[in-house]
Parts: sequence; C-alpha cells; structure tokens
Amino acid sequence: MRARLLVSLLVGATLALGLSAASAAARRSALQARTLTVHVKAGVVVPQQGPIEGLALDGRKAAFVKGIPLTRSCSIGRRLYRWNLATGKTSLVSGAKTCREPDTSTGSGIFEIALTRTGSAWLLNSGGNTESGETLFTSTAKPHRDKVLATSDRYGSDTSNTFTGSFIGGLVSDGSRITYATWTLAADGNVTESALWRISGSKATQIASGSGAVVSASADRGRIALLRTDGTLAIYAGDGSLLNTIAGAGRAGVECSYGCGLPGEAVALTSRLVAVLTEARVNRQAGSIEVYDRTSGELLHTWPAAGYAWQFDAYGGIAVYVRGARLHALDLKTGKDVVVAKHRRTMEEVRLDRAGLLYYFNGRWSKTRGQDGKLVFVPFKTVAAKLGR
Repeated sequence: MRARLLVSLLVGATLALGLSAASAAARRSALQARTLTVHVKAGVVVPQQGPIEGLALDGRKAAFVKGIPLTRSCSIGRRLYRWNLATGKTSLVSGAKTCREPDTSTGSGIFEIALTRTGSAWLLNSGGNTESGETLFTSTAKPHRDKVLATSDRYGSDTSNTFTGSFIGGLVSDGSRITYATWTLAADGNVTESALWRISGSKATQIASGSGAVVSASADRGRIALLRTDGTLAIYAGDGSLLNTIAGAGRAGVECSYGCGLPGEAVALTSRLVAVLTEARVNRQAGSIEVYDRTSGELLHTWPAAGYAWQFDAYGGIAVYVRGARLHALDLKTGKDVVVAKHRRTMEEVRLDRAGLLYYFNGRWSKTRGQDGKLVFVPFKTVAAKLGR
C-alpha cells in the first residue's frame, strides 16, 4: 500500500511539473504588445509619406516599408523589412531589384505586401503623368534577394483618371498561400480580360478568370474575396473555383488608375462573414460597414461607421477601422463599436489577423531631430476584451 501511495505521489508530482512547464512555455510563447520606432535622421530627404509606408501581418510575422535616404544603389528610397513579433527583431527582405525600380512623384511605391510562413511578395507602383505600372516581386531563399514575377504597363492621363493597359492588384495572403489579380482596360474603359493568380515559390499560376477591375481583396482560410469596381463581390476557393457572387456591395463606381486592389481598405473576409466598408457619399460624411453571409450572399447587418472611416480589416468576427487619430473595433454580429487606440497623429494603416492588431503612424518632421514612425502591435485577445468577448 505504501509503495502504491509513493508511486501515485511521484506520478502526480511529475504530471504537475509537466503541466507547470507546459503552462510556462505557453505563457512564454504568447505574443505581447509591442511598439517599434523607425527613425529617419535630420538632413535626409524623406520619401513621399514618411519613415513607415506600408504594412502586412501574418501571425508572428509582420512586414513594413521603411523610407531610407536616396542613393544610387537604391533610387526608390524604400526597403521592405520583416518584424518578428515574438522576438522584436527586424530583418531586411527586399533586395537590389526593388531598390533599382524607378520611382516618381506620382507613383505610390511599395503599396501592397503579402506574407506567408515561408515567403513574401510585394507590389511596387511607379509612373508619371502619362504612364503607370506595377512590378510584382517575390522573396527568394537567399536573404535580401528578390525576383520579378510580373509587370504591368499602361498609359493615359492621371488628371482625367483614364488609363489604357494592364494592372496588377489585390495581392493578399491567407497565411499559407498568396494570390493576386490582373486586368486590362481598353480605351473605352471596359475591362477586356482579367485573372486570378496563385504564387507558388517564385512562380505564378492562373487559377481563375473573370471580369472587372479589383478595388480591394481579402483572403481567409483558403478563400479569396475580390471587390470589383461595379460593386460585385466574388468569393473564390483556393483552387480558383467561384463559390459565390454578391452584387451591389458598397464601392460601386470607383475609378482605377493606379493603386487599386489595396488589401484591408474596403473588404474583409472572416470565416462565414464578409464585410465591406462603403465609401462616404455626398451629404453623408460617414460610410457604413455592410456584413454579408459569404455562402448565401444575404446582407445581415449594416453598421454605421463612426465618422469618415478608412483603412479597414477584419478577423474572428471583429472589424477594425481608422478614423483619423482613433482606431475602432466593431463586433460584426452585434454592432458594438469601441475605440481601441488613439494617438495624437493620424493612423495610416491597420491590419488584423489571428495574432492581433497592427497599425502605424508617423510623427512630425523636425529639421534638427528628423522624424519617427511607430509600429504598434496589440494581441488579439486584448482587442476582443475591449468588446467584452
């Protein structure tokens, strides 16, 4: 009996130690709130928008575009970096080909980024008053190396917003695969062809064809949502098969000259829901957030956005959007809306996924101190707690 009791006590102690070790490991692996400061020194010509100019988020990895001094080796004045949210360390992703891409005052630089666990891709827009185009880059197995995967080119007038030629946009990732869209506009403004592509390593494969220019895109759990200029919302499976089409979503009539297809600005796919941030209209400053059932196409809710809203994303039934210097979280099912962050500066971009919330803002320029930009990460559980979840 004593022997059995001793064995039971030893087993119990071992299990308790094992559980304690596992719990400690879980606590160590949990992501914490982080802030990263990106500094540009005084005396350096700052690129168009500031020290930070773009975002992507995939679990424990984030990516951002950093403005750097213009040099012969990097005439674009931008580089793409990864930020490890677990360790806080940053590493350079883009290489010499991105740096040598021509950039102009009317181009939007690196304006889309997509991450997976093993790779990344980014779009760079460049052009002038009469021509424009995108270059799609992917990372290689070697650090700081990039490869050109696709290009687009068009001509016309940015003043009249009429361009003829090819476009690339809608670059998004669901964490395991990256997709993007291409389309071609004729002189009369009609789309003559379009396609959906999947990136595998350093190659691209067409998985679907369709009609319409892409305003915004989102991906979640192997599915892709494309919001087109006519207001049509198309939901695709990972293999390119069309799952559903929802007509009359909120951004009909949007023109595309360059910079269209931005992820996280108008549509967000989250499980069975797909949310659309509608544009503010005449005599109505605020837009709204429309929530659809992605399988039936039924409009479930229309929630008012708090003022002029922009930069929008969603995950786990929660949407986040920016209104100036305030960042809101919205429960897509109940409509509960709370402010989860506020700063003195306007928040430029926002991303939300299973890990949490990522956003940035740039500070004021000083001739003596230079300029700081701040990247802020907030764990998802913190955002959910603000909504009482």
